[in-house]
Amino acid sequence: YLRGPIEQVIVGGSPMLLVPKNSDHGRNLGLELEANSRLGRFSKRLDGFSINTNATFISSAIVLKEQVSKLGSQEHPLQGQAGYLLNAALTYAPARRRLDASVLLGVTGERLVTVAVGELGDIYERPSASLDATLGMLLGRARMKFSAKNLLDPEIRQMQLDKVVSSFRRRRGYSIAFTYPS
Repeated sequence: YLRGPIEQVIVGGSPMLLVPKNSDHGRNLGLELEANSRLGRFSKRLDGFSINTNATFISSAIVLKEQVSKLGSQEHPLQGQAGYLLNAALTYAPARRRLDASVLLGVTGERLVTVAVGELGDIYERPSASLDATLGMLLGRARMKFSAKNLLDPEIRQMQLDKVVSSFRRRRGYSIAFTYPS
């Protein structure tokens, strides 16, 4: 149960302003499921491989305080809270530990970004996915690690009713790290 949660609200003016505002009350209820398994138990060829997954499902509702001028919606999901989160990782880490690798996938459901004034409509960020990968190698006593982040580089769209109000990409990122014990 949430009492007086603070949310970002678009208010009138030119240009429109974004201000923090307390809502009356709300609730947040969720379920998280997790599963993982070493794949070598199914086949000797899969020794060193494992899969990890988790899924979170969330139901939330925020009720606004009574006011003279109505906001976009009197009841809506908790701002910034996605309705679902899905994650999966496939990892390879053999017993000798000279090489390890992982591929990670994350999916985030639609989430409320901003509560709006009047008939404008609230702003929601559309669902998106992220794909990351890492590869680590032991070279003598030194360790080298390659990382690639956000390989899908999806367009992140924020929608107000059926109109795109913001669209951007986070871009891919790559890194190489080299460590040597002293």
